[in-house]
Amino acid sequence: KGFEAIPELLSSVGTDVVFAMLGGSNVSWVAQGVRDERFRLVRTCHEDTSVGAASGYSRALGTVGVASISPGPGFVNGLNALRQAAVSHVPVLLITGESPTQKKTPQQVDQKGLVGIVGAGFHYVKDPARLESTFYEAFEATLRDSLPQVLSIGDGMPIAEVPPLGATHNSPVPQAPASEQVSLAVDTLQLAKSPAIVAGWGAVLSG
Repeated sequence: KGFEAIPELLSSVGTDVVFAMLGGSNVSWVAQGVRDERFRLVRTCHEDTSVGAASGYSRALGTVGVASISPGPGFVNGLNALRQAAVSHVPVLLITGESPTQKKTPQQVDQKGLVGIVGAGFHYVKDPARLESTFYEAFEATLRDSLPQVLSIGDGMPIAEVPPLGATHNSPVPQAPASEQVSLAVDTLQLAKSPAIVAGWGAVLSG
């Protein structure tokens, strides 16, 4: 089931803690992940705190911070922290439920539009067969772009049957820098009297 697959996917990329404001869209897979000891849950009292805590965790440990909040008004509550992570180029994966949906409710919001405004990435998955590939697309984008990414899970996904995991995904192979770039850097350093090297998130996350 989807609620079993999501914790397994998070575990596969080394996630050991999830910061979450629990609601109907995420409680099933978060509970499953905690029960299976896939990750530790840090519950927050506000959606903005979930995203902000994941961002701080990412900054402190040089890893991808993972947060989860409910869709609709709950998602809107997390936009300030999501914007801050975007302008600071902090890799955060925010998992939420889809909105808008086909249901008639006043709590609909244009998630994709809002995410575009704050400068983060957006990934939506409705087809259970695409859960694994879309998850990895979102996770890898956090590392590639050093930007927060939102993974919006379609209604019904947690209870849907998901194909066996691991059959289609291959982890990307890290690319070495071009030899001429390395030579230029070496030559520049040899000529420098007091070199200073400033490394960004790309260097930190690549190890």
